[in-house]
Amino acid sequence: VAVARQDEGISQSALTCPLEPLTLPLFAATPAATIGTPAPIDTQAPTDEPSVEVRDQIGESVGVIIACANTGEPRFTFAVFTDRYLASLFTGDEAAYQPAFERQLTQPATPPSSPLVLQELRSVRLLPDGRAIVELVIAGDTTLTDTLVLVQDGEYWLVDDVLELSPPA
Repeated sequence: VAVARQDEGISQSALTCPLEPLTLPLFAATPAATIGTPAPIDTQAPTDEPSVEVRDQIGESVGVIIACANTGEPRFTFAVFTDRYLASLFTGDEAAYQPAFERQLTQPATPPSSPLVLQELRSVRLLPDGRAIVELVIAGDTTLTDTLVLVQDGEYWLVDDVLELSPPA
């Protein structure tokens, strides 16, 4: 459970997210371009089935990702992504405007009208570099089938890339 108090501007719902919230300045003021972007994903590369233990860890982490999204608190919602993935949003031809994103982190919580629920963890495949491609079905206001790349970061597996969102964001 995140160590936070209501008087720190964190809602009670955010206490269900065990991840540390994003803080400003992002990346400890390191320029996004120097952090690097997620390594390319070869979806045709040979993959391995994870052990039962690793699959369970990934399943638990997917539960954490959903719990953090359900808080509606931007600092927790975006805490499910690796710094590398977030930094990639601010570089390249279609870069997001980082100051606007940082302002978004200070906005009040807006939890989803229907909490997100994991319906199915369809597949988990381990890539040679240690990351995992996961396909999952999430229900809320609508049903989504997402394909994400997760990487272990401490206790949890975080989103390191998004391969497919259905319906697209």
